Amino acid sequence: MLRHEHREVIRLQEVGPGAHAAILRRYLERAPRARSRILVGRGAPAQELERIAAQYPVFRGIAVSAISRPPASGRVRSPRGRGQW
Repeated sequence: MLRHEHREVIRLQEVGPGAHAAILRRYLERAPRARSRILVGRGAPAQELERIAAQYPVFRGIAVSAISRPPASGRVRSPRGRGQW
């Protein structure tokens, strides 16, 4: 998982089925392309989401450790060197 210029090693932990519907609703709100993969629309009632929630696994990413990247030098190198493209 990349986040804010450093890498994190994460462990996935499955979320209990009771939270799936709420997480799926949030996912549908935040990820427009996800709507084609979930069988209900963004404005679906809670009962619809609860009905299909068990069909979709939901995981939480838990940081195990962070590995800092060195800051970028700000220079861009061309593939040919010496600024030639």
